[in-house]
Amino acid sequence: RASLFTSVEWSEVAAADPEIILVHCFHTEGDGRQKIAFLKKVQEIASTAAVREGRFLPVGIKKIFPSVDCVDTALAWFSQFHSGS
Repeated sequence: RASLFTSVEWSEVAAADPEIILVHCFHTEGDGRQKIAFLKKVQEIASTAAVREGRFLPVGIKKIFPSVDCVDTALAWFSQFHSGS
């Protein structure tokens, strides 16, 4: 069975210099907060725009996989990503 996720090195994330990091929340909002706290401590990505600017977007796992929620999620992301446009 093929893996649903792809592993990457922190150096690859740093090289991509993401503006926003999506954080999957598998269980609760607390799960997302813990993951964000962890990401803020990863030295390899500390200089990325997302980490410097604190742009983390927690998202419930149900909103990522194909479902009716995907439309609402796409609209919410559009609003957040383009709020300054």
